[in-house]
Amino acid sequence: MTLTVSFHEVESYDINEDREVVMYMATTSIGSYFATAPIDKDQVKRKKQFKQKVLELMGQGLDPGEIEFED
Repeated sequence: MTLTVSFHEVESYDINEDREVVMYMATTSIGSYFATAPIDKDQVKRKKQFKQKVLELMGQGLDPGEIEFED
């Protein structure tokens, strides 16, 4: 089965954490993968990690859902 994925990100203010955050999203026909992280100097690194993790999970056939960043 072939899946198509669309990556995008949205920056916003998280009132609960009192800081700016970015939500990374990967949308497929079977659901969305997502992760939220603070906006900081590691933002580019996290974006790459997110994309790699999504592709890995898709390759394993695992269901979409939230992804936790490894710090």
